[in-house]
Amino acid sequence: MNVQTVVLVGPHGSGKTTLGQELSRVLGWPFDDEIGKRMRREALVQDPTAHAARPQPDFDRRVMEAEVARDRVRRKGGPRVVETWHPGNLAYCEARDPRLAEAWRPRLRTLSRRAPGLLVIPLHIDLETVQRRLQEAGPPDMMVPWLWQVAMRAEAIARQWGLMVSDPVSTMDRPVAASLADVLERIDAFQACPRPEDNRTWRTTPCL
Repeated sequence: MNVQTVVLVGPHGSGKTTLGQELSRVLGWPFDDEIGKRMRREALVQDPTAHAARPQPDFDRRVMEAEVARDRVRRKGGPRVVETWHPGNLAYCEARDPRLAEAWRPRLRTLSRRAPGLLVIPLHIDLETVQRRLQEAGPPDMMVPWLWQVAMRAEAIARQWGLMVSDPVSTMDRPVAASLADVLERIDAFQACPRPEDNRTWRTTPCL
């Protein structure tokens, strides 16, 4: 399979941004940051109480619209590395506004399954590591389990949609270079797989 889009999903503090930027540098592909995280910073400037666990349907709608719009541009621009993407955005929306998530789910699922050469790579850390690396606004006793559960849900959504999902990469107490080597190994393994006719013929780890 010719991998053209690599999506990194994982909990807050798992290294999605750091590894995404390093992977982008190594592969020479553009890096698309987590739209929701960027927009969250902007929202917190306007309202310091607008932390991620608070229901904000207008915010979630804007995030998903922005991701779809970025997809439209990137389809013309070749391969890329993406942080969080549709499975992650939907997982956040599910946790904050299930009705809105249900309305958006079919469209995001269809768009995700149509993406050519898509590989989702989960990054794993435990709750203690999330606690140690927490930089997200909000009450820590609530935010740590909430952020971890949302990340696990994003991985589950990717699998439920039949997207190509690699074995997870642990980023706990490891040098960036070691985790990056594991990510590249996952990509190489999928590059060696026979090319499917379409994403619907695949499920998880098809030839690992």
